[in-house]
Formats: sequence, structure tokens, C-alpha cells
Amino acid sequence: MFALNPVFYFSRGVSTKLGKALALGIPVITTQKGMRGYQWKKGEILTCDQPAEMADLILKYAFDESACTYFREQVRLIKKTSPHHEQLMDEVISLLE
Repeated sequence: MFALNPVFYFSRGVSTKLGKALALGIPVITTQKGMRGYQWKKGEILTCDQPAEMADLILKYAFDESACTYFREQVRLIKKTSPHHEQLMDEVISLLE
């Protein structure tokens, strides 16, 4: 029902898993660190900061079909309101100038 993105410390290469889950339309339970660098205007995903909090979210939502439906819709909103490649390149170019 949910993809898990258990990123509890800053490391390299782990935040791309969030992007893959969102691209596939899968609701996600992640951490604040696991969301770093992502932007969107609408939609929400479940977040936590500690492993015990993630376990609590899993227990609370994993078998709740209405919650899963709600968070699938939230992922659709995230996909619609995330920056496109052109917008991201514009930001990179402005930083380089």
C-alpha cells in the first residue's frame, strides 16, 4: 500500500527512491531527510523523523484502504504540481550565472 523511504541520516543516492515511488504513483512513508531537495505545490505524503514514528505510521495506515486512496490522490497532486525539467534547468542556470 505504501512505499517506504527510511532515510534517517544524510547520505548519497537515497533520495532518488522517493522520486521513483512518486513517479509510479505509489503513496510513500518517508522522513524529512528523505524528502530533501523535492519541491511541489500541492499534495502531501506521510513523514516522520524517527524509526519508531515510521513503524507507527505503517501500523496506522497500511491496511486503511480509505487512507491509501487519499494518499494515492495526494501523489497525483504532487506529480501535477512538481517542477518540470525546464523549470529545474532555469533554476540551475540562474544559480550558475
